[in-house]
Amino acid sequence: MEQTRLLMKQVPSLALLSVVVALVIAFFITQWVSPEVALIWGGLICVSSALRYWHYRAIRERKITIDNYMNLLVLLVFFSAVSGGLWGALGIILPVTDNVLVMVLTVMLLVGMVAGSLASLSSYNYAYFAYAIPAILPLAIRCLVADDQVLHMVGVLSLAFLLVNMFHSHLAQKAVIRSINLVLENQNLIQRLEFEKNNAIAAREQADRNSEAKSRFLAAASHDLRQPLNAMGFFVAALINAAQTQKVKDLAAKIDQSLEALRDLFNSLLDLSKIEAGVLAPNITSFRLSDLFEEIRNDFATHEKITHINLEIGDSGDAVVMSDRQMLNRILRNLVSNALRYTHEGYVRLYCEPATEHFVIHVSDSGEGIPEDKREDIFREFYQIGNPERDRTKGLGLGLSIVDGLCRILKHRINLISEEGKGSTFSVLVPQGKIEAVEPSITEVGAWTDTRSSNIIVIDDEEYSRAGMRELISQWGHGVFAFENPDEAELFLDMEGIEPDLIISDYRLRNGVTGDKAIRRLQSKIGHEVPALIVTGDTDKDRIMEAKSSGFSLLHKPVQPAKLRSALSYLLANR
Repeated sequence: MEQTRLLMKQVPSLALLSVVVALVIAFFITQWVSPEVALIWGGLICVSSALRYWHYRAIRERKITIDNYMNLLVLLVFFSAVSGGLWGALGIILPVTDNVLVMVLTVMLLVGMVAGSLASLSSYNYAYFAYAIPAILPLAIRCLVADDQVLHMVGVLSLAFLLVNMFHSHLAQKAVIRSINLVLENQNLIQRLEFEKNNAIAAREQADRNSEAKSRFLAAASHDLRQPLNAMGFFVAALINAAQTQKVKDLAAKIDQSLEALRDLFNSLLDLSKIEAGVLAPNITSFRLSDLFEEIRNDFATHEKITHINLEIGDSGDAVVMSDRQMLNRILRNLVSNALRYTHEGYVRLYCEPATEHFVIHVSDSGEGIPEDKREDIFREFYQIGNPERDRTKGLGLGLSIVDGLCRILKHRINLISEEGKGSTFSVLVPQGKIEAVEPSITEVGAWTDTRSSNIIVIDDEEYSRAGMRELISQWGHGVFAFENPDEAELFLDMEGIEPDLIISDYRLRNGVTGDKAIRRLQSKIGHEVPALIVTGDTDKDRIMEAKSSGFSLLHKPVQPAKLRSALSYLLANR
């Protein structure tokens, strides 16, 4: 079909050339043949060329298809044969055997026409054969049957010329077919690439939609699942305090241990999902490493294994690092927790060393060490050495995978040096921060101190969270008044005339109200500032920054009862 298209493209130029040359030749041959013969010959050339052009225009309107291209090829070959026969007629009507000049001119003309048509008609060599053979053969035969040896030589050379051109036409057709195949292959390749591109675009759009859906799910899970965990923690703590028998206390303590494991599992799975979804965006700030080390010291102060393992927290001095504080905290907590879990005796040490434009934070232990062939596997999800039975007391196998993911997000290099039987050292390379860029820290939770009975207002739109907090704080000897929204709290203040000593509010309340706005409304109602605490289940960076910028102390759900009591004690003691 492509060969047909190529032949059709040559028709206008071939028809025009034939007409022009035929008119010139018809004018000149009148000196050797009668004007009538010259006129008839030239007229036939013009008519055949006009028919070819008319056919070309008709086909161009209908276009070439898979159904009609073979019929078109036959017609094109026929027109080529007619044209070749008309030009070959010159070898019969002209006196080539009687006049050397006429013979030379005729040979030159026919050889030139046949040679000139090689490029135009060889896209389909049968069309060229149909033109070249009748154009040369009459002259060659006439020369061969003449009695002149010179004419015999001209005839032989004409036939040789014809054969050579037919051979070149065959080669030219092969080249054309190869070119057509290459073009078709390129077109197919382009179509496949376009198809793959469209598929890739569709897949990317679907992935974007899935990512958005996963981000929405993670955001909802992060907030909504933390609420019942938070309430459960308060109810369990209240149950432990209210238990009358040791058996009930022991059962409640086991529930609390299971709840703590659930908290760890939830936080780990949520962190891992966020890392995989690529929805964690670091909030890079400069902060003192000593503050972070102190938080970790407090977090592990009551760890059950500390009694027989020496947890050493080094003095970081005035070291200031530049990182995401919460992410780096999680990295170091996971490394310390992992070291404690796999160290049976000896020490676990957290310390830092200065390096060029960096601080290297080390977590070393005197534990079992890690075999060399397992040092890459330990960063995979749920992979644990020596825990085929999936003993939950040995963790979930997510800690180091989260460390690896967070380090990649923060672009902090992590190294491991380990020797079996002698322990391991994980080292995290953190850029140095600028002391002038360190933000004043929001009041940290202080030490556990006893306080007098106080009146505390709680605002939380989750019923179970309100009930759990009210039950627990009441057992600590405080008067607790819990409300769903600040409107109810304001109405209570108007009716009862009680002045609260402390306000606790969830950050995300209904109808777009945030905890800091609710607290300020109540403070305005009271007429002066009252100590306040915000609790939040949000993990979205922007919301956390909004909550922190309020200036109020902040705790993240699920809140451990001990942390809540320490926070209340500190705020009430320093009001």
